[in-house]
Amino acid sequence: MTATSSIAPTEPATAVRPRDRGGILDLAFRLYRRQFLMVLAIVAVVYVPVQVVVQLISFWVTGTTTALLRPFFGGVGTRPDVGDGSIASFVLYSLLAGLLPILQSILAYPSKAALATVLEDNYLGTAVSFASAYRRVWQRAVPILGLMGFMLIVVLGVYIVPNALVATYRRVAFDTVASGVVAFAELTALVLYFYLGVRFPLAVAASMIEDLGPVQALRRSWYLVEGNWWRTFGLLIFTLGLLELAISYGPALLMQWFAAAVLHLGPFGNQVVAAVGGSLGTLLFLPISYLVIAIYYFDLRIRQEGYDLEVAVQKAYSQAGLSLPAQE
Repeated sequence: MTATSSIAPTEPATAVRPRDRGGILDLAFRLYRRQFLMVLAIVAVVYVPVQVVVQLISFWVTGTTTALLRPFFGGVGTRPDVGDGSIASFVLYSLLAGLLPILQSILAYPSKAALATVLEDNYLGTAVSFASAYRRVWQRAVPILGLMGFMLIVVLGVYIVPNALVATYRRVAFDTVASGVVAFAELTALVLYFYLGVRFPLAVAASMIEDLGPVQALRRSWYLVEGNWWRTFGLLIFTLGLLELAISYGPALLMQWFAAAVLHLGPFGNQVVAAVGGSLGTLLFLPISYLVIAIYYFDLRIRQEGYDLEVAVQKAYSQAGLSLPAQE
């Protein structure tokens, strides 16, 4: 079976029912295992080129990797002498150092959208393929690109720019009297960033599945998470965070130890091996992360709107060779 082959589920591929956190993870792993090559290819086709470009830009501009790989690069720090040493250069450096890791996540929206369509097809019991998933993403390219741009503006305004200004202030004019105000501003930006991050993660799936524009998709995500903020926070931060530590960072640390203890490649060689290990581990983890978020989107719709009944009606009409009546 190739990564682009079509897969027609022979079982009610995915039971449409509410799931707890364990059930969401179990379904994500089952879908990943059953359609491994296709799911991995859907993520890799976007992740690999984005990772290469972003890391090269990060090395060139900041002298280090993005935060995604920085834990594996012992001894490689940020560049204090970036540019000509002026305040403007430091502000630009601070903006890019904060933006590049987040940009990787935003540029992955097409993969997230494609996996949302894969999950929907599994729910409906229809054929699934790499080509059909990205064909649907291409048809929704303008709204998805709009959502990417909108989220970039939100992140810049809420988190990146305020933190760059705080870092610049600390560099050029920090004093004891203003330290409390600066710390409060920094903490406020961080809290707001995490809060919005928990309210908006379903926007990509909502835009893709419900044919919504960027602002409508963000509102839809906000509405679905309403009353489920702590459940969403636990799923995204603790469950996926722990999985990322195990799947992404674990192999990288193991490869770094092997390179240092067995291969003796030297500091730079060890860093390259660790970077490759971190990238491969992340590539293996991201499909699980994207599937979990897509499953959670459908789970909230099942709980709040009876999406399971909607799917049952669609299947009944399909089996009878009929089409659903148009909605007014």
